[in-house]
Amino acid sequence: MHAGVDYALVGLPRNYAHSRGMWDLYDFGVQRFKECMKYGFGTSDKLGRILLLGFTQYDAASNERLSSQIRQQMRERVAGGS
Repeated sequence: MHAGVDYALVGLPRNYAHSRGMWDLYDFGVQRFKECMKYGFGTSDKLGRILLLGFTQYDAASNERLSSQIRQQMRERVAGGS
């Protein structure tokens, strides 16, 4: 790997909330990673040293899974200053 590291860990949320809904970035990342392996975008030696880690995001205040609705509520709280 170009930076001189031996391994890489890529953390990808399974529930990325944005204004247009939810996006499973982990699933998307796994699909792209498999395409890299299939079509030779990197050597198997280097790609084999990358770990994709999927995680679920939660709202710390309510302990609910992060959603587009919760994201919007956070944005409104910040905009309102409360």
